[in-house]
Amino acid sequence: DASIESTPAILFSGDLTRLDSAYFIRQLSPDVFQLTPEQGGSLFSELQIIFVDQLPASISLTDSLGQVTRIAFSDVQLNPSLPAALFEFEIPGDIDVINNDS
Repeated sequence: DASIESTPAILFSGDLTRLDSAYFIRQLSPDVFQLTPEQGGSLFSELQIIFVDQLPASISLTDSLGQVTRIAFSDVQLNPSLPAALFEFEIPGDIDVINNDS
């Protein structure tokens, strides 16, 4: 999905080639990286990600108005095993489903 390139979700996509083509990446220190969009239309003008022990610790997003949103991560685990039941979803009876392709 091309829309992921305009959001911070691309950081966690695992597609480094796509990330590198969409953003100018600058290493500010060994654990701090700054990303700025290569083209307009992004949801933010700058993104800064800080790592601790090679794991993401926080992300700061600056939008086009200069507003900053900071997200802190805790108890980060790299690729943990997740039970399949975690991804099961039952649609509640009082919900209308639109564009159900099945």
